[in-house]
Amino acid sequence: MASPVYVVVSGRGEERRLPVDPLPFTIGRRSTHSLVIADPHISRDHAQICADEDGYFLLDLAGGGSIVNGQRAARHRLTPGDRIEFPACPGLGIVFDPAPDASVLLTQMRAVDRTEGTGELEMLRLFLDFARRLRSARIVGEVLSAMLDCALRLTGAERGLVFLPGADGRLEVAAARSTPGAPPVDATTISHSVVREAMDSAAEFVLTGAPLEAGATADMELGQSIVTQGLRTVVCLPLHDPRLRAALTVAQSIGPTSSSHLPRAIGVLYLDSHAARPQLSMVSQDLLRALAGEAANLVTNVRLVEAEQRAQRLERELELAAAIQQGLMSGEIPRAPYLQVCGHSVACRQIGGDFFDVLHHAMAGQEGITVVLADVSGKGPAAALLAASLQGIAHAQLLAGAALTTIAQTMNAFLRARPVDDKYATVLLLRITPDGALEYLNCGHQPPVLTRADGQCRTLAETCVPVGLLPVAEFTCQRLQLASGDRVLASSDGVPDATNAAGEFFGEERLLRLAAEGAGPEAVVAAVRAFCAGVPFNDDCTLVEVRFTGAAGG
Repeated sequence: MASPVYVVVSGRGEERRLPVDPLPFTIGRRSTHSLVIADPHISRDHAQICADEDGYFLLDLAGGGSIVNGQRAARHRLTPGDRIEFPACPGLGIVFDPAPDASVLLTQMRAVDRTEGTGELEMLRLFLDFARRLRSARIVGEVLSAMLDCALRLTGAERGLVFLPGADGRLEVAAARSTPGAPPVDATTISHSVVREAMDSAAEFVLTGAPLEAGATADMELGQSIVTQGLRTVVCLPLHDPRLRAALTVAQSIGPTSSSHLPRAIGVLYLDSHAARPQLSMVSQDLLRALAGEAANLVTNVRLVEAEQRAQRLERELELAAAIQQGLMSGEIPRAPYLQVCGHSVACRQIGGDFFDVLHHAMAGQEGITVVLADVSGKGPAAALLAASLQGIAHAQLLAGAALTTIAQTMNAFLRARPVDDKYATVLLLRITPDGALEYLNCGHQPPVLTRADGQCRTLAETCVPVGLLPVAEFTCQRLQLASGDRVLASSDGVPDATNAAGEFFGEERLLRLAAEGAGPEAVVAAVRAFCAGVPFNDDCTLVEVRFTGAAGG
C-alpha cells in the first residue's frame, strides 16, 4: 500500500502537517475546504491538489493566485518538496510531501531564524550541517529554495534563482525565491547572458555599488537587461561539481586560464537587487561560495541517485526483455517421427538480434517442418525489436502455408517500408518433408553445414541477398534429398566470428569439424566458450540442428 502523502503548511509563526486526503485537497477561505486560509487575499475557492494516473498536480482556481517554486502556475505537476505560495500572503507557504528529515531540519532553521540575536553565520552553519546530511532526490527543490533563503539574507538581495541544465542543455530555473513582500520572481527579466557566461566560463561575477551602466558591463558582455533594470547588485556564482572544484582552485591559482580549460559548472546561483548592499563583503562572498559548493554537492548526489535508479530500471527492463526473447525461442519444438530439431541461442548482450523458430505445418495435404534462423544487423534493443517483428512475420506466413520465397519477400518489403536506419537481416529458411526432401533459402546468412550419415561434411553455400538490403530482390530456393542419419547444422555468424584474447577467430573449419563429430548446438556453444577463454562474445551466437531420422524414425 502506498505511503500517505502530506503537506506542511507554515506561516504566522506556526506549522501544520496535513494529509492530502480525501482528494481533491481543496484550499481557500470556505470553511468546508481541506485547508482553510482565513485571509482576504485568498479566494474562497483558491486552488486544489488533485491526482491522476501520473501522480499529483496543483490546479489554480484563482486566476494566477498560486506560485510554485517561485513561479506562477495555473496547473503544475507536483513533485516531493515543491513549495506553494500566494502572491499577497508573504510568509505563508505549503510544502508538498516533504521528506521527514527535511521537514524537521527546515523547522529548526526557522526556529534559529526567529531567535533574537542569532547571526547569519549561525543560520548558515545550520543550513550547511543539514545540507550535508541530505542525500535524497525527493527534496532537492525544497533544499535549493532553503539555500536561496540563506543567500538572500546574507546578501540582502531581492531575488535569487538556481539554474540547472535541462535535457536539451538549456539552462532552466530549478528554484526561485524573493524576499517577503516582493513580487514573485519573473525569470524572463533575468539577465540570461550573465548566467550563461558564468556557466560557460566557470567564472564568478559579483557587481555591487553604483547603478550598473553599459560601460561597466560591456567588457563582460553581461547583457543590456542589467542596465535597463537599474540593478545595483548582481551576484552570479557557478556551481562546480565537487570532484572538479579542486582542479578549478589549482587552475585559478596558477593564473589566467582559458575558459575551455576550466572545469564546466553544473549550474548557476544568481542573485540581484536594485539597492547597493554593503554587507556583501569578502566574508559574505566566501560564505556564498560555501553555499554554492553545498548546492553543487546536493545536485551531484541527486544526479548520481537518479542515474543509478535509471540504470536499475533499465537493467530490470532488459532482464524482462531477455526473458521474453528467450521465451519466444524456447517454446516447445514440434516433434515428428522423421525429424529431430534442437536449437540454442546466446546473446552477446542481454538481448540480441538473432532468433530461430520451428513450425509444424501441412501444405497441399503434405505435412512438413520449417525452420527459420535470422540475424538482424546490429546489436542490443533496436536489433531485438526488429528480430521480434521478423519472427512474428515469419510465424504468421508459415501458419498461412506461404512458400519460402514469399516469406523472404514479405520480410524484405517490411524492412524497406520502414525508416529503420538501413537495418537488414540475414535469414535462413529450411523446410523438410517426411520423405526427406529438403528445400532451403539462404538470404545472406552463414552457410549451414550438411553432414551425411557416412561422415561426409560440406557447407550449403548457395545464397541470395539479405532481406531489407535492396528495394527489389530475387529469392531462389535450393533443394536436395536427405537420407536417414543426415544432419544440417545452421548457425549465425557470431559462431565462426568469435575471437579469443589473441584476436584469433573460431572460424568455419572448427565449426565443420564439430559438425562432422556430431556436436549439437549446446556442444558447439560450449566449444566456442572454451576457445574464447573468458573473452566476451562480440556477436550473438545462435544454432539450430535438424537431424533426419527417416519415415520410420530409425
